[in-house]
Amino acid sequence: MSSKGPYAATDSYTPTISRMAREHQYALRGRLKGYIEVQYLRRELLGFTKEDLATVKELLLEWVGD
Repeated sequence: MSSKGPYAATDSYTPTISRMAREHQYALRGRLKGYIEVQYLRRELLGFTKEDLATVKELLLEWVGD
């Protein structure tokens, strides 16, 4: 994490963390400790479910209607 100024901050992932997140997000193959190959199960780490999107849509329509 780095910052610019007293109240600003940015966040970034190292290449290793980014790769690990992709492997889990999309059920890719990966390597543990560089030599043990594993197939990860798909685990959606980021994003919205259909229910989340329906809730957001409903709230937006209510807000716009006011």
